Amino acid sequence: MDMGHFLRKKEVVIYSYEVESGSKQARVHMSVLMAELAKKKVVQEARVMTRRGLMRLGLGEKLDYLHKLDEEILTLTDDEEEVMQDIEEADKFMQEIYDKLVKIDSCLAAVPASKEPASSMSYSTQARLPKLNLPKFCGDITEWVTFWDLYQAVMHNNDQISEVEKFTYLQTLLTKEAKDTIAGLALTAAKYSEAIALLESRSGNKEYHIQAHGYSLALESVSWQGNTMALRALYDKVKTREP
Repeated sequence: MDMGHFLRKKEVVIYSYEVESGSKQARVHMSVLMAELAKKKVVQEARVMTRRGLMRLGLGEKLDYLHKLDEEILTLTDDEEEVMQDIEEADKFMQEIYDKLVKIDSCLAAVPASKEPASSMSYSTQARLPKLNLPKFCGDITEWVTFWDLYQAVMHNNDQISEVEKFTYLQTLLTKEAKDTIAGLALTAAKYSEAIALLESRSGNKEYHIQAHGYSLALESVSWQGNTMALRALYDKVKTREP
């Protein structure tokens, strides 16, 4: 706390006694002091949010640059072990950036919306990310429909959230093969639709679903003869896995 702010608080305390004594001048002065303190608090909060917004922009730009460097490195390297090591290190570093972006977005979204019309520059600070914990998607095509329906309802169709924020959120939900599917895409608004198209082409193909469905059932080793409960369980599983 700076000295000026400390003295202001002292003045508020002193004048509060005068207000209690019924002095009109003291009440007016008290109102002015409280207004100044409130204004200073708003200015300080605005500065904090501006710094966070700039930090997010800087991280996004660095992430784009890292994606480009990774692509160049992969084209110049022939050693498979070295390539795999570079990919693992890059994934860890990029995941740290994704985590920081999500935290910054959460901080920005926690700020209550102003009663005044928001400017275009402050749009990103107004978007509120959903508080729901969606399931992770690893690339198992039998789980795609459930994942996509939930994600589409909560995030993809939300017009109040930017494409970059949707892409950032999507990255946190993907693991294993699904994550690798879009690993080469830069975290930009233009690449978000491309990421969705890649995931749908790989996991949303109906023929793949039918094949995976049949293969999964072929692996079932249920001894159902004379076992009504086992047969019923198999029937329920077939119905729930129908594409």
